[in-house]
Amino acid sequence: QIDKVGGKEPIPVDVRVIATTNQNLLEMIDSGKFREDLYFRLNVFPLALPPLRDRMDDVPVLVTYFIKKHSQINKRNCPAVSRETLNILTNYHWRGNVRELENVMERALLLCNGEEIQPSHLLMSSQLGETTINEDLAAITTDYSKTPASYSSQTSFTFSEPQNSPDNGLGIEVGMSMKEAEKRFIFKTLHETKGNRTHAAKTLGISIRTLRNKLNEYRAEGIDFELEPEE
Repeated sequence: QIDKVGGKEPIPVDVRVIATTNQNLLEMIDSGKFREDLYFRLNVFPLALPPLRDRMDDVPVLVTYFIKKHSQINKRNCPAVSRETLNILTNYHWRGNVRELENVMERALLLCNGEEIQPSHLLMSSQLGETTINEDLAAITTDYSKTPASYSSQTSFTFSEPQNSPDNGLGIEVGMSMKEAEKRFIFKTLHETKGNRTHAAKTLGISIRTLRNKLNEYRAEGIDFELEPEE
């Protein structure tokens, strides 16, 4: 039963509550930050879900799911994932858990112009508010033995050897400054989202305000571009 604010009688309801948290509630109870009676009301059937970094075997399955999901949303062909790319994804320390993985795969899908997602499509800029995946993974060896071929039968991936010079669709070249690479990355994302700043900011993993500030900088540099009107 629930009591409506200002009501005179309790209202019967038939619901099941699923509550999630990433906090240690017992410690919060001890520190007086969480009500003990509420904890025991909610803690009927607890399920502990470990972070993604502790269940890396789930990464290939999740990658397949997210590629299919965002291929449909963005109306793009569903590309395969190179063996080198999957090796990187299964060795990365996912601080943002599944949500971070989904963001990375959506960005990679938007940047991929071919039939296969390559490591270059995982490009991120620390200036966009996230750690550069390529930098974090610089020490990871391309040891294909860590990426068993059995994955190909468990998922829809099609493995192939990485090409020497994959086309990332960005026009980014060796020796280019990070600022210029960031600019091309932003404009590529805006192009793929048809100038929709809200969608582009979400894809880039930054706030709409940060994106707007970046675009104002580019306009000040004399760069002209057209965008959809903001809602």
